[in-house]
Formats: sequence, structure tokens, C-alpha cells
Amino acid sequence: MKRSQIVFIVLMFSAFILSSLIQFPKPVALMAQEKPVKPALGTWGFEATGMDRSIKPGDDFFGYVNGNWVKQTQIPPDRPSVTMFSVLRDQVNANAKVLMEEAAQNRQASQGSKIQKIGDWYASFLDEGQIEKLGLSPLKPELERITAIKTRTDLARVLGENNGRLGVTPIGAAIEPNPKDSSKRFVQLSVGGYSLDSTDYYLDPKQTTLRQEHQAHIARMLALAGIADSETKAAEIQALETKIVRSLTPPDANFDAEKSYNPTAIAELPQKYPGLDWSVYLTAAGVGKVSQVNVYTPSDLAAVAKLITTEPIAVWQAYLTYHLLKQSADYLPRTFREEYFAFYQKTLQGITTIPPRSQAAISNTQEALPFTLSEIYVNRYVDPKTKAIAEAMVDEMLAAFDARLIKLDWMTPQTRQAAREKLAKTGRKIGYPDQWPSDGEFKVIRGEALGNAQRLVQEKRTKHLAKLNQPVDRAEWYPYPTYLTDGTANPLSNEIIVGGLMLLPPFFDANADAAANYGGLGAVIAHEITHLFDSMGRQFDGDGQTRDWWTPEDDAQFKVRTAKLAAQVSTYEVLPGQFVDGQLTLIETIPDLGGIAIAYDAYQNSLKGKPAPIIDGLTGDQRFFLAWAQNWRSKFRDEYTAQLLKTDFHPPQKIRPDFVNNFEAWYKAFDVKPGDKLYLPEEERIVIW
Repeated sequence: MKRSQIVFIVLMFSAFILSSLIQFPKPVALMAQEKPVKPALGTWGFEATGMDRSIKPGDDFFGYVNGNWVKQTQIPPDRPSVTMFSVLRDQVNANAKVLMEEAAQNRQASQGSKIQKIGDWYASFLDEGQIEKLGLSPLKPELERITAIKTRTDLARVLGENNGRLGVTPIGAAIEPNPKDSSKRFVQLSVGGYSLDSTDYYLDPKQTTLRQEHQAHIARMLALAGIADSETKAAEIQALETKIVRSLTPPDANFDAEKSYNPTAIAELPQKYPGLDWSVYLTAAGVGKVSQVNVYTPSDLAAVAKLITTEPIAVWQAYLTYHLLKQSADYLPRTFREEYFAFYQKTLQGITTIPPRSQAAISNTQEALPFTLSEIYVNRYVDPKTKAIAEAMVDEMLAAFDARLIKLDWMTPQTRQAAREKLAKTGRKIGYPDQWPSDGEFKVIRGEALGNAQRLVQEKRTKHLAKLNQPVDRAEWYPYPTYLTDGTANPLSNEIIVGGLMLLPPFFDANADAAANYGGLGAVIAHEITHLFDSMGRQFDGDGQTRDWWTPEDDAQFKVRTAKLAAQVSTYEVLPGQFVDGQLTLIETIPDLGGIAIAYDAYQNSLKGKPAPIIDGLTGDQRFFLAWAQNWRSKFRDEYTAQLLKTDFHPPQKIRPDFVNNFEAWYKAFDVKPGDKLYLPEEERIVIW
């Protein structure tokens, strides 16, 4: 996720696991046709065989809970990691594959129907013979469009058009809710358009080898397309991307909504941001009739707009050509897909084997037609009762958080009241929508894999632009399909969204012990709720509008506590000599800490004053914390971990269970004493919410 996004999205990893590595039962909570009487995992919702009891819980809680699982699990050669999320993805992908293959075999489906679109998209992506036969011919019009750039005006037009085409533009024009009036939308200009996820890859002297490999990859991609002098052009492309990166404002974990609100009249753009023909650009981007835009980061835009003039047109052409090939690689002959894999997955993530085309086809179809496929998936596989249970759990978490706000000792009464008012307005979207949106009316034609992708991108842009003069619809369901394993907090609509896969074991199981569900799904839901009150979310009120409703005293107290958390997290060494960046991950560690606290309170509330039963010799508190740690069972390749340490706001999964060392209940549950590695004196334990 880019820092320039206002809406924070908690993206989980879409990795996978071979079914032989771990024998998880089929999903039960979402499988309407199966009604087992026992939990899917163990005797109470926890797979105890994964524990390593030779490790003291007070020394390494992740290892204690997950150590044997890690030892016994091998990362498949075509994957960067193995996680609980990837286990679920494999299970659901098996179901989705059945639907896709049925659709592909149905040649009687009417044109434009859901079955026709799914079947023809899936079949087209799988048809490598046709893709090889077509070669680069489907890209010919796009390549000619780039070649035809002769003037800066031509360049401005192509950069504007690329907002709705495969490829890239270093200046994006998006339609976003206005944070000062969240019932309306405006055009927002922001900067991006570089290949590597982390700016460190371009600027860090220690990354020289990686930059050389990146440049060599660019050259090979251009050469595959028959581009002359590919090595020289590759060097120029990397140099241009480096200039773009150097122009960017350094990342700051402390998001400031006010700094990102810079409404600017169209007439002022040429004077404030010279270098780009703004009239041509905005018209080509489909927003030429607006009178005002918002500039997300003025200094960034000024620097990149200047590059439009100072960099040779031939360099921009090479840059646009490479990014077109990069984004189209999955739909081009195998040599392009293999070259993309060799750098972005093998070099950066350590994956040794390219995933089979059949596996990629499932993911590609899911991403292309999220609502179309989700509706069919829900009708066949999902038990609607599960959604109702999860929504009730949201209410429990909101109540538990409200109770914590009432007792919060560092928050002033004025801010506490405003926080409680915002909390009372918090909305939720759980699992799937009641009314299904459309993925669009674009044509899916069997045998045109790249053509389908091009039409999809254009359709998305058309739908995006149609929102410009329309009020924000709070009921609108973002394109998060039922089969997505993630959660989202959207401060602009003051709501949380929980993907359908989070309603499956190990996160939730209607037949499991309550402690397992509160430590699993409950902590995830609570995590998302607190996002609406973290360093980003707190800048928006209950109506989703940017408003400073905190007193200076509250702000100071919040920063003191979060600075301590950042310092604490920065002590974790994940790879030899490589530590977690506590500031980078603060946006996720604050909700982790709050999520555990709120979910624990909700679990205690659910007991209604009665003692929790003892199950397998474990107390309710022990089961709660074990379930939390089971959420993060995972194994990552070192190369992938190193990449994530530079690019991911989420802390590494192997350290997330250890945040329990801030909770007194955990110390009591596992008899953690001074001298244990995770032990923290009471004065060093952090409470934010």
C-alpha cells in the first residue's frame, strides 16, 4: 500500500500452501452443506500439534505456539511464504476453481451473463497456445500510441490517457471523497509510477546489486519486445525512476490529513506546477471540465511535473513502453511472464519456481471479476448464518471499546466524548453485500486474454469517472470479494470491512470454544475498529470528514505512548542485523495492541461473570492468547522477509504474537517471570486503548 492512499487497507498476503503440508479440514463456517458437531481444529478450535512446548512462552510466544508447525512446514518452491491466510486461500481457491471450470465448459451461456464472463475470462487466460499465437499483436496499438509521441503536448495526452489504460503514469488523477465534505468527491492529483516498492531500493548504497539486477531485467523485457538499444534504454528508465523517487516527500508514519488537503484551481496549475500541459492532461484523463483539483503532496507534484519538460521524450517513451510490458506480462507470451517472475518474484521474494498457469488463472479471474464470481460463490458455498454471527461480534467489540474509552486515563473528557460519538457511528461491511454491485458491462471475448484485460481497465476508469459529480454512497461495497482474506478500515466512511475468509477457521468456527473465536476473529475485528482512531483514523470524525477533534493534551499523550510502542517494536531482530522499523509499522502495531485488549475484554464480558471452563487443561485466558498467536502461524523466505521489512506497514507475522507481553493477563496465564526474554516491567508495558 502506498502512503499516499487516504483510505488505509489492511492487506494480507495472498500466498498459498500445498494441501499435503497441513491437514486442515474443509471450511465449515461458510460451507452451508456441512454441519460438523466439533471444531475444525483440535478439540476447541486450536491445532495443538503445532506447538513447541520445549520453548518457554515467556521467551518466545510465537515459537511456543507455532514452533513445531514451522519446523514441519516447507515453503513450496512457487510461493514466498506459508501463512494461515494462504491455507484458507487454497481451500477457497479449490471451490472457486470448480465454479470457473464449470463456467468455462458452459458454451451455451448468453453473452454478457455472469457465467459467460467468468468462463471466457478464465478460459482465455489459460489458453497459452492462443496467447503465443497472438504474440505482441494485441499491444501494437498501445505501442504505436507511445511511439507517436513527438511533443510535450503528446506526452501530456498519453500520461492523462494512461489513467484508464494498462501501463503507468507518474501523475495520477483519481476521484476521491472530499475529506472536508465526505458526501462529495473531488479529483485528486498524486505522484507515483516507479517499479520497485521501496524508495530504499533506488537510494540505499547497500542496494547497488539489486539496482543492477533491476536494470538488467528492464533491458531483457525491452529486448523481448524487439526494442533496439535495450540496455541503454534500461539505464535511462532506471535513472528516470530514481529522479521520481528522489522528488518524493520522505515517508512519514504520522499521516497528516491537513497536509494532504490542498485544493487548487485548474487555472493555477500551470503557474504552481509548470512542466506539464495541464489542460491536455486533464482532458485526456477524463476530468477536463472540473474547476478545481486537490494536490495530495504539492512538492512532489512540482518536482515530477518539471521532469516532464527536463527529461527527453525518448526516455519517457522507453519508460512508458517498459511499464506497458510489465503490466501486460501475464497476458503476453510465456517469455515475458517468465522474465517478470525472474525479477519480481525470484530475485525480490526468493521464489524458485514459477507458479503453474492454472494457479495463476484462478487468482487472475478472481481479481478481474470480484463481484461476479463472489455472488455465485456465496450462493453455492456460504452459510448466511455466519455473517449474522460475525456482525453480532462487531457489536460486542464496539461495546468493549466504548467501555475502555470511558475508563481511559490519558484522554480528556472532551476528546473522550467525541471519540464515543464517532464509535457510535461506526459502520460495518461483513463478508459480502446484501445487494451485489456489477463488475461492469465490458465485453469478455474468449481467446482475447489481453484484450479482456484492456477492456476491464477502461471499464473501471469509466465507472470511476462517473462518480465525480455524484454524492458519496455510504452503502457502496468496495471491490473486496467474499473470498478475500483481509480487513479494512475506511476513515472517510467511518466503517470497517471484513473479508469473507476471515469467517473461517482458524479465525472463526461456530463449533469452537468462545476463547478461540474472540482471540481469532474478535481480535481482527477490534483491530480494524481501532484503525478509525489511530494516527490516521483519528484525523476524521464520525461522518468521515477531516476535523481535529483532539485537544493538544490528548495529542501529546497519544504521541508519547505510540513513540514507546515504536521503540519497543524496533527491538525485534527478524533477520541477522535486520530489525523491524517501529515507525514504519506503527500504523499496524497500534491496532494490534488495541485489538488484543478489546477482544480480551469482550471475551470476559461474554462469560457474564462465570469462570471459563477448563479445556484440555487450559484456562480461558490461555486459550484466548493461544488463539491470537495461532492467527499468525507463518513461514517466510528470507528474501521476502527482507523485502517486507522495507515496504510493508505490517510487522512481521512472527513477532505479532509477542505483543501480548504488554498484557498482565498474559503474564498470569503463562506464569511469565522476570528473567524471561519477553518479560517487561509493569512501567514498560504499553496501553494505548
